[in-house]
Amino acid sequence: MLSTARENRSTPLQWPPSISLPAPSTATTFALFFEFAQGGRFTYTYSGDINNDGSGLNDLIYIPTESDLQQMQFSGSPEEQAAQRTALSAFIQQDEYLN
Repeated sequence: MLSTARENRSTPLQWPPSISLPAPSTATTFALFFEFAQGGRFTYTYSGDINNDGSGLNDLIYIPTESDLQQMQFSGSPEEQAAQRTALSAFIQQDEYLN
């Protein structure tokens, strides 16, 4: 099952102000950082822990390029493989985010 998640690797609009204050009478410092990113940054993820790392929140889906598709091995006869390759390519092309 596919789901979407916020993309943490996108480049936000950078405005990196920060404040850090030492706590009186301790060795602790409190820090506050701010970073603003415009909306629309998301990526497709698997629902569940497909890579068995103990987290179901970070399993990204790889979207192949057209040249990747030509190198991929599909199952079935050569005609069935070509049909699967064409169907996957069409699915990728019809979605603005995927292509």
